[in-house]
Amino acid sequence: MADPWTLARWGLVALMLSIGVVLDLRTRRVPNRVWLPFLGLGVLFAARDLAVTPDKADLLVPYGIAAVLCGLLYLLWRLRLFGGADAKALMVAALLCPFPLVAAPGPRLPAFPPAFDALMDGTLVLMLYPLFLLVWNLAHGRARFPAAFLGLPMTLAEARNRHVWPMQRVGEDGTLRWQYWQKIGGDLDEAYLALERAGVDAVWVTPKIPFLVPLALGWVLAGTLGNLALYIVAQSVA
Repeated sequence: MADPWTLARWGLVALMLSIGVVLDLRTRRVPNRVWLPFLGLGVLFAARDLAVTPDKADLLVPYGIAAVLCGLLYLLWRLRLFGGADAKALMVAALLCPFPLVAAPGPRLPAFPPAFDALMDGTLVLMLYPLFLLVWNLAHGRARFPAAFLGLPMTLAEARNRHVWPMQRVGEDGTLRWQYWQKIGGDLDEAYLALERAGVDAVWVTPKIPFLVPLALGWVLAGTLGNLALYIVAQSVA
């Protein structure tokens, strides 16, 4: 069981991620003013660690790992391989809560900081998302493959007001075609207009899920169960 200070730090990161998720889902933007107060708290906690830790060398490993993780995330962000909000959230999480919260999920696995565990577990959640969609669609009698793995049906009017990609498009010959893999930055207004002209009332859509959502779920998993993704990998190769 983690000490109360570590639990408090974990809870602060959970609060930060919750705020970020709400803003990301509403506006698809998370301003820096969300992260900066928690970064400031991380500095205060670090100062406390220095004050109460007799052997300062004990802080080298956790804060060293946090610094390396922050550097890697910053590099991935600048290379446009990682979203800005996702990278900033994880960097603040790494500095605010650098100590392992729970024991490693396997006897031969190392204990990593929660930010790394959250990244791994969030990726696992994202990979399992298509299975959730499939179960949801089958439970509602929608057995359309492979669309059932990628999204759900929605009225055209509703889709226009949601953060989704239509999986059905009108081709140049006027026929309705499936487009399962979406391109960011396409003209969705024109696509919806073409669907409306073709007399389409409802379409299958793929929700635009920000990675901050599975990342927040990954943080919860990391704080309660540890690095499940690493445990699964280790079990599969054992």
